[in-house]
Amino acid sequence: MSGRGSVGDATERQGLGLITALGGTAFAKLVPMAQLKSFRELIAWQKAMDLADLVYELTEPFPTREHFGLAYQLRKSAVSIPSNIAEGTRHKTPGYLNHLVISLGSHAELDTQCEIATRRRYVKPGDRAKLQSQVDEVGRIIHGLARSLETPSDLC
Repeated sequence: MSGRGSVGDATERQGLGLITALGGTAFAKLVPMAQLKSFRELIAWQKAMDLADLVYELTEPFPTREHFGLAYQLRKSAVSIPSNIAEGTRHKTPGYLNHLVISLGSHAELDTQCEIATRRRYVKPGDRAKLQSQVDEVGRIIHGLARSLETPSDLC
């Protein structure tokens, strides 16, 4: 399937689901959106949750003065990404795309806030590399999910 169709054609819509093989290796498979049982099946949501966990872990040792400042903003942005992916699955395609766009906005905020935290030396270089890798991966996956839901008229 192409993943493209009219807005009302849910059978053409695709999502990235996760399958775990024997031995624990995870790989992606296309799941028609009409067959999606839970947002938890979406790799975009799973990876965004992993990113939120990492952000919580890395902001824990921030200076006390930042717990209601930059650490709070980082956590809020990180939580918003999977939250909007999940909320979007409860809507028809146009609403879903809107929530993915909101998620991408939160993603951009998080990316910027990570840069600020690095410049302030709150995040160690090794941790920053891991964080940036996950931020980049989540962004690519959400962009791909959004593209899979767009109709040809959305692309003009």
